[in-house]
Amino acid sequence: MEFQLITASDFLPYRAISKNIDEAKRLEPHVLEAQNTELFELLGEALFYDLIKNIKAYREALEDDPDYEATPTQQNFLDLLNGVTYIYKPGTDKEITKEYPGLVPVLVFLTYARFVNRDNIRSTPAGFVVKTTMESTPISGKQISEEAGRAIANANVWFRRAESFMRDKSPVFDRYRDDCSCNPSGSSVGQRLHSPRNKGRLSRNFNDRKSRY
Repeated sequence: MEFQLITASDFLPYRAISKNIDEAKRLEPHVLEAQNTELFELLGEALFYDLIKNIKAYREALEDDPDYEATPTQQNFLDLLNGVTYIYKPGTDKEITKEYPGLVPVLVFLTYARFVNRDNIRSTPAGFVVKTTMESTPISGKQISEEAGRAIANANVWFRRAESFMRDKSPVFDRYRDDCSCNPSGSSVGQRLHSPRNKGRLSRNFNDRKSRY
C-alpha cells in the first residue's frame, strides 16, 4: 500500500467529510493524487521524498515502540507536516512566538478540490456515470468548480505559512532551495496553484524561480 501523509481524520478541522464514506475507495485515491502531484510540485523532488521517508520511518518505529522518540531529523519533518509552536528571532534581541499549522491543511484542501470535482463520478461495466440520489439535488458543475476553486485558494494561503516556516528554519531547509518550487523568500515570486479548469485539472503558473529560501 502506498504511503499517505494524511487520513480522513485530518479533514475534520478544515472540511466536513461524511462519516459513512468509504475512505479506501473514495478518499485515499484523491489524497495520493494530491500528494504525489500538487504537493510534489510545490516542495520539489528532494524535499518531498525526504518528507515521505522521515515521516514513514517515524510512524513505523512508533508502531513497534510506543515510547519511541523522533530523531532530530525526523522531528524537523514532523514539524513541517504537522505544525509546531516555535520561537523566532528576527535578527534582534526580540523573540516572536509563532504558530505554524503545518502542511496538513495544504494537503487537505488540495485533496478536497479533487474530491468535490470527481467524487460523484463512478466507473461501471457500462462506462463512467454520475451518481445521483432521490433524497438530494446535485449541485451544478459551476458550483462544484467554485467550491474546488475556493479549496485551491485556501491551499495557497496555508502554503504561504509553510514557506514562512521554512524561511525561519533556513539552516534546516536551505539545502532544498534549488529544487523546491516554493518560495520562502517572502516575495510574490514562486509557484501558485490556480482554480481547477478543464474537467477538474489543476492549471499552474510557473513564475520566475530565481528567488528561493
